[in-house]
Order: sequence, then C-alpha cells, then structure tokens
Amino acid sequence: MRLKTIAPNAFTALFTDPQAREGLDMFAETYYDSITDPMDLLSNFQTGAFQNYAGYSDPAYDDLVSKARAEYDPARRTAAAAQLQKKAADQVLWIPVAEWPTAVFLNKRITGAPTTISYLYYPWAADVGAGAR
Repeated sequence: MRLKTIAPNAFTALFTDPQAREGLDMFAETYYDSITDPMDLLSNFQTGAFQNYAGYSDPAYDDLVSKARAEYDPARRTAAAAQLQKKAADQVLWIPVAEWPTAVFLNKRITGAPTTISYLYYPWAADVGAGAR
C-alpha cells in the first residue's frame, strides 16, 4: 500500500471529478446517512450512481436495488436489502474502517432531537422539547 497526501481542495475533487481519482485505488471518506434506510448506502453501488467511484457494475445488483426501492412490504424490502448487503460485503465494495456512534436519548419528556446525521446541517436544538404525555 502506498499512501498519498492530498490537499483539501484536491480531496474535495475526488467526489466529483473522475480525473482526480486517476491512479488511486481507494480513498477514505466519512459517509453520513441522512435517512434511516439501508438503501441510502446500498444504492451507491448501482451502475452509474453518483458515489459509485470505482465504476462497479452488476446487472443483478442493479435489479435488486430497483426491486428493493419499489418494495412497500417492510419484510420483503429488508430481505432485498440483506441480499444487497451480502453482495456488497462479498465483493468488498465498501470497507468500513471506523465508526463513531452518536447516542441520542429520547422519551416522553425529551423529544425532537434528530436520529440521523441531519444534526450536522440544521439547527436541531430548536426542535428539542417535551413531547406529549
């Protein structure tokens, strides 16, 4: 493995410019789910997806993503997501290195705090308060 230092502006270009990724096999990023749906991450490996930086393409994976997104029944949607997760893990499409969980406490007396990464980009504290009793 050879590590390469990249300036902040050049690092930002990795997310939008395929030429900036030339010569790189991988780069680290912090992925933030904005919704509590596993398809938010798993859809990234669909052919042509914005964050499919490596250009992964598998028609069976693509079909399963489409099926999962269109599925209303929670059990069938979860089953499709589990199949996608297995494919992604077996083919090493994503290599989780670290996670820093963010704990949040909610109950009938304290409500309104976000349960997603949205706490990074909106004034969530204004929504915290007492819920219905």
